[in-house]
Amino acid sequence: MSSVAALLRPKIEPMPHQWATFEFLLSHFRCYNLSSCGSGKTLGAVMAIKALYEHKCRERILVIAPGSVIVSTWADHLEQFAPDIPVMMLDNNRTRKRIIRDILSFKGIVLINPDGLKTVIHELIAWHAGLVVIDELAGYYRNCKSDRWKAAAFLIYKAQPGVWAFTGTPITKNLMDSYAQCLLVNPDMLPKVKVGTMKYVQYRAMLQYNPRAHIWLPKEGALERVMSIMQPAIRFTRADVMKDIKTPILIRKQIDLTAEQKRMLEDMKAKGVAQFGDQVIKAKEAATIITKALQICLGEVRNSAGDCVTVPAGPRFQALLDMYAEAEETPLIVAVPFIHTIHSLRDQLVDKGHRVAIIYGDTVPAQRKVIIADFQAGQYDFLLCHPKTLAHGVTLTASHTVVWYGPIYDLELYLQLCDRIFRFGQTGQPLIVEFESCPLERRVYDSLHKKETLSGSFLELFGE
Repeated sequence: MSSVAALLRPKIEPMPHQWATFEFLLSHFRCYNLSSCGSGKTLGAVMAIKALYEHKCRERILVIAPGSVIVSTWADHLEQFAPDIPVMMLDNNRTRKRIIRDILSFKGIVLINPDGLKTVIHELIAWHAGLVVIDELAGYYRNCKSDRWKAAAFLIYKAQPGVWAFTGTPITKNLMDSYAQCLLVNPDMLPKVKVGTMKYVQYRAMLQYNPRAHIWLPKEGALERVMSIMQPAIRFTRADVMKDIKTPILIRKQIDLTAEQKRMLEDMKAKGVAQFGDQVIKAKEAATIITKALQICLGEVRNSAGDCVTVPAGPRFQALLDMYAEAEETPLIVAVPFIHTIHSLRDQLVDKGHRVAIIYGDTVPAQRKVIIADFQAGQYDFLLCHPKTLAHGVTLTASHTVVWYGPIYDLELYLQLCDRIFRFGQTGQPLIVEFESCPLERRVYDSLHKKETLSGSFLELFGE
């Protein structure tokens, strides 16, 4: 960051809850911070890391965080609050192998993304970190069979470091999300069994019952049981620390389908095949049919050859323009689950004279950082994004409205993206708008909110 930019950067003073987090982390070797998204979890951790490093208690600290968070949150906070601690950035795939050659003699903080961990796992084990900080635990480590989880578990097993794990939504799909997280962070808190560590099937039998094949439901007291295992933990809600920011309002907008969309959806449902002009869209499996149906609702669908077919979807696009007008022409964040739809929307909005930025998987970190800064500075009317690319660690308070152009299945991504506007610096009324045109989209949204209720019930147990 330039000296001018550093001078212009707002000065941040730690708040009481961040000092409480600081004290909590320093008091526990392995623990969880379950505070809400946007409540300032990172600053408390940076303050604690600085104290450990300066007193030579931990001189080798590994931070595993999503790529979007590494630069926009961790690197920035470290530069402000711990400028004397050396930082090694391993978030770039092209330079990671070259940079890590010097790690054995390095004392300081290493920043790496979850997918990068497995590519240099042996070098990091040899480095022997004294502390591992896992940011967005539930988003990346709720499945013991994933390569991400195996790499992190192997590192922690070999190095035996302290572990601080952060997540604002520990239970995003069901109670069993907690097993992989507990096993990774603090397995000693799992109930004792006769041989070894409690297995997944034993954990499930403890928390759930099986009324019929493939159906598992929570037992009475299951949430309280998980809470007793996911310990020690600290939690501050946004209500605790952001009393001046209004609670987001949720609106579901019903949008008409065009005649072409209705016909294609009926054909897809009945035959697994839809046709638009001379383009044929086939779907053999149920999951593929659902995806194709959602694509049809948004107006861009892949045909059998993998090419994108544009289907008339005027009402949905008009609803987006109307939403911009209703928001009094303040910037909108538009979550779009399909990349080809992002490009199509961008072209249509530009044709209407709007300033539009897009962020998706191919947007490189440096470019993403510039786009976000320009958006915060009021340079865009619309920011179109794939939910995966802006779900963590980004502040977008220049907008007070998130529009879901279509639904997704992942509660973690849904909640995290909505939280981009519900953060310090928000002066407007936060608004979440869901576009819906058919019963399928309604069911997907409803399933998200039911899961949110389960997650909320669990987190309430950590309240006062």
